[in-house]
Amino acid sequence: MAEVPAVTTGRELMMVDAETLAALGMTEEQLGANHGVMGLENARPEDFQIPRLQIAQALSPQLLRSKPEYIPGLMVGQFFNTVTQEIYGDVVQVIPVKFSVSRLRFANNVLECQSKNGIDGGHHAPLCADCPLSKWGTGREGVGTDCKEYRNWLIIDTAQGMPMSLSFKSASLVVSKTWSTLLRTRRMRLGNGQSVAAPAFATVYELRSADKPGPKGNFYVPVVRVVGPATAEMMKYGADLFRSFKGELVSEVGHDE
Repeated sequence: MAEVPAVTTGRELMMVDAETLAALGMTEEQLGANHGVMGLENARPEDFQIPRLQIAQALSPQLLRSKPEYIPGLMVGQFFNTVTQEIYGDVVQVIPVKFSVSRLRFANNVLECQSKNGIDGGHHAPLCADCPLSKWGTGREGVGTDCKEYRNWLIIDTAQGMPMSLSFKSASLVVSKTWSTLLRTRRMRLGNGQSVAAPAFATVYELRSADKPGPKGNFYVPVVRVVGPATAEMMKYGADLFRSFKGELVSEVGHDE
């Protein structure tokens, strides 16, 4: 019988064999018990950034050869990872882990005021609800708000197991509201027959890129739909990630709509 070839998936670099273990000076048990990354023992949380899942828009720097963010092969309307530069195409499947709200105000393309929870105000007002810049009609040409509200999601790409952030603002806020509603309706049944609310990371969702007309031309927004239950392995990964981010908020800076 032919030997079944070893297979790696996602971000795995190689199959670990005896030669690899010898080079590392470790046993398989020791390597399996090492949950950190050797060489990053002194790294702090601020030394890392969460990759963002974005959709390439007509003016995205990732489409311009002259820009350092340029990603070869990326096309308008496609999902991509801002850190790994992986191109997902028009559709990507993800598991949501955590949701948060924030507000940002830019002046001359510079971050001028920020609320990390969308409630506590910056330096314009104690509370965002009381800030005049959060009111409708204060945006450009009297449309929208000067200070933008963001709905932020920490998600996992099911194909690669990559944690990423995904943010919605302005016209795409309705997509985030739809997603929140879908999560709220998902249920799980216990062995005793009791129906309970399912954790966000218990379900796989498909995000599909769709174009939408706007005042300055068409732009792309995600469309979300339920795929089905997550595997036990992905659910555990989502639960572990949720616990590690408990008390922290998902970043929205750099979101491209």
